[in-house]
Amino acid sequence: MDECEGLEERSGGTVKKEAETTTTARIFPNPTRGSLTLQLSSPLSQEGMLSIYNVDGKTVFSERLGAGTLERQLDVSGLPAGIYLCEVKEDAQLIFAARIVVTE
Repeated sequence: MDECEGLEERSGGTVKKEAETTTTARIFPNPTRGSLTLQLSSPLSQEGMLSIYNVDGKTVFSERLGAGTLERQLDVSGLPAGIYLCEVKEDAQLIFAARIVVTE
């Protein structure tokens, strides 16, 4: 069971359930030298955005993902070795974030 599943917030006598995330993802191999595979547990229901940021927060890669996307191959061979943040957003909501390591 997910640690966050079933969490509730009580305010003003009402009970509000936290928003449930139905999409999980994984990105592999990590670390990598050249390419990564992003796999979503369920297809995007609408257009999304994939972004990769360097440690300074600068966007080094950005790409729109079409509705129905389930898997995407990424070529990161042009990035310098280092640590990056990969994010996937759907309808401006963050659905996945992971640290990736690019090696030489």
